[in-house]
Amino acid sequence: MKAINSTILLLFISLSIVFNSSAQTPAKTVPDFTFFKSNKIAFTIKDLDPNNLLFFVFFDVTCDHCQQEMVKINKHYGEFKKTSLYLISLDDPQRVNQFLNAYGKNLVGKSNVTLLFDLKNEFIVKFGPKRYPSTFLYSPQKKLILYDDNPENFNKFLAHIKSANK
Repeated sequence: MKAINSTILLLFISLSIVFNSSAQTPAKTVPDFTFFKSNKIAFTIKDLDPNNLLFFVFFDVTCDHCQQEMVKINKHYGEFKKTSLYLISLDDPQRVNQFLNAYGKNLVGKSNVTLLFDLKNEFIVKFGPKRYPSTFLYSPQKKLILYDDNPENFNKFLAHIKSANK
């Protein structure tokens, strides 16, 4: 009987964790964070551009949907001129560079595009994405405007960015 109670308790705890993680909500304001540039220099909330929209893309180099999302961002880069793009990954810098050269060539080396690495595994806990790719659009005041994790909804972001840049 004791073994059954332990099993039920373990099952309850496991289900609780699963439901809590799936109920995760995106951060309503940009949280404090420490990510790193490829040269290992820390990048924090203090380094965000205070004058532009803030567009965060959390991606994985092996994710097909991330590839689709990056192709769309790459194709429409010209419309992001007054938007700061922050591309964040948990992946190895060499693999991320290969990924960007394949799917985001127009983004490489641009002054408003910052490639960041989540070496401390903070993004998921602090920003609250549900899956890859996750895109967040914040105002210059660091308030959430849009969140989505479906590349099919990219046009919602593009419409808002175009509207804000008029």
